[in-house]
Amino acid sequence: MTIAVRQYIPGLLDAELTIPGRGITGVIGPSGAGKTLLIRSMAGLESADGHVRMDGTTWDRAVAPHERQLGVVLQKPGLLPHLSVNGNLKFALDRRGGRDGMSIRDVVGLLGIEHLRERRPDRLSGGETQRVAIARALLTAPRLMLMDEPVSALDGATKAEILRLLLRVQRETGVPVLYVSHDLDEIARIADHLALLESGRIRASGPLAEMLTRLDLPLAHASEAESVLQGRAAAYDEHARVLDVDTDAGILHVVSDPLALGTDVRVRLRARDVSLSLDRPGHTSILNVLGATVAEV
Repeated sequence: MTIAVRQYIPGLLDAELTIPGRGITGVIGPSGAGKTLLIRSMAGLESADGHVRMDGTTWDRAVAPHERQLGVVLQKPGLLPHLSVNGNLKFALDRRGGRDGMSIRDVVGLLGIEHLRERRPDRLSGGETQRVAIARALLTAPRLMLMDEPVSALDGATKAEILRLLLRVQRETGVPVLYVSHDLDEIARIADHLALLESGRIRASGPLAEMLTRLDLPLAHASEAESVLQGRAAAYDEHARVLDVDTDAGILHVVSDPLALGTDVRVRLRARDVSLSLDRPGHTSILNVLGATVAEV
């Protein structure tokens, strides 16, 4: 299944995109590129010509936001301040009508927010607020989740925690996610597919690993340029806290917390951390040395 998106607002947005109906698709672009406008127009929060089409269903400007079966998580989640966390979750459940979906109990367990249920939104930390926002979105029984920079206001540790949680939520629920950010680090951590938005238009899209290394795109030339390798946890040295990851390029040694053998692992290789040598280095503290051939200059 694929999801076809066409959103048009004269002078502001002219975006056409086809994304996989699974996993996480990241949309990246500079400030002012139209990322938030894309999410809001897809959700029906901005008036735009076009459609969102998936699995035989089309949502256009005539379809109200609450009828679109889209879960929306924004940078400012907009929890109802007069309701407790539990009240906010019940409100979301009521708005999904008779559609089948997860129960409050299931969502609360998945997001780890049982201890927050009686709190008001003003008593939540930033990370707790986003957990509740994700839970609320899931309770609407969405067929697609839309996320607009949901961790940009969080500190580094909390941001990493929420991104790990988002990955687990997507894998366990199977609901595809469209995730918008200006931060390549966020996108590279979680996305399977990537689209580049510039001046309101989609310049290119494709699998994450391919997009990060395309020399005709700015991502490969940015100061934070990187590539990614997929692998599986093969061994763990508890004394050194080093995980062996089996990838197509060979075994990579990565400083990590322990993982169960066979766990899928994504290794990110920043360009600034890579050096070339004509001979195999000896007497070095560098853990990873891979053989390669220069294909193009």
